Amino acid sequence: MRPVLSIAILLAIPLAFGAAPPAVVESARQIPVAYEVDVAVAGGSTGAVAAAVAAAEKGARVFLAAPRPYLGEDMCATMALWLEAGETPSSSLARGLFAGENPRGPFRPMQIKKTLDEALLAANVRFLYSTYVTDVLTDKQGKPGGLLIANRAGRQAVLAKVIIDATERGAVARMAGARFEAFPAGPQTFRRVVIGGEPKPRADVTARKTGLAFQVEPDPKAAAKNAPAKAEIVEYTLRISMTDGSYASYAQAEQTARDLTHTGAELANTEQSFQVPPQRMRGARSGPLAPSGRPAWPAFTCWAARPTFRAKRPRSCSVRWLTSRPAYRWARPRRKTPRAPRRPPA
Repeated sequence: MRPVLSIAILLAIPLAFGAAPPAVVESARQIPVAYEVDVAVAGGSTGAVAAAVAAAEKGARVFLAAPRPYLGEDMCATMALWLEAGETPSSSLARGLFAGENPRGPFRPMQIKKTLDEALLAANVRFLYSTYVTDVLTDKQGKPGGLLIANRAGRQAVLAKVIIDATERGAVARMAGARFEAFPAGPQTFRRVVIGGEPKPRADVTARKTGLAFQVEPDPKAAAKNAPAKAEIVEYTLRISMTDGSYASYAQAEQTARDLTHTGAELANTEQSFQVPPQRMRGARSGPLAPSGRPAWPAFTCWAARPTFRAKRPRSCSVRWLTSRPAYRWARPRRKTPRAPRRPPA
């Protein structure tokens, strides 16, 4: 145990005196290749699953990296579990998600997760939960050729001819060097769902009763015997000021949204607020992120491929995702073994 303690002390000394280096040099190591596929999909949303299934139906070998321990976070984490009047799912996957006695919903999160799981399994798509993309592999010409992923098994590599970024705010595209519009500092629009309780009017907050409700099972230990049998779904629209698009700024906005919509009587609320990200990718070009001459952003992230979609309802976005179909060219020659890009210390 002495060497361990000595190392801990030596590391603590520069930190205590504020002399920690700005960066460390990582030792050279080999990263095992976990998968070698035609298409690698980053993200676990309904759009990510739709893209993976559509690519597999075209004969591609597909791998999907889901950051959460389940699929469908764009619906389950935001509780976008119903359809608005007039919205009709058209694809088989969408019909499976929105199947039930009530055509509008609300639908249980487990139904969403199970349907997406089964869709990937039926299409023979390989996928991993709780897996994060940490970098984009590139060849000698600097073109994307795969992903670096990390999970409880450590770091691994996924070699791929095509990369589909289905993350919330284009994290993988940013890693690959894509340029985005500057973040518009100031008030941003978020939507948050609360189940149960009476909405309280607040400044910069609009509450809408959807007219839909979840059935509540009575609690035999509850003191109130006249508790409501149903919990109504309330959708809030909030205007929250943000200074930039950093994770810290989004975390602060999320906490603000929770504080403004908390009533103390709600039975459940969203894990994450919904927002159409205000930044779009600049331009469109042919290249590794644009197979068949399509726009540089895949057609499965509505805020980039469809920046003017009806953004009032997150579920309409999901329906549009699920009706998309890719048109990739699988004849792209296999590149030489990609490598992680070398970045100088900050």
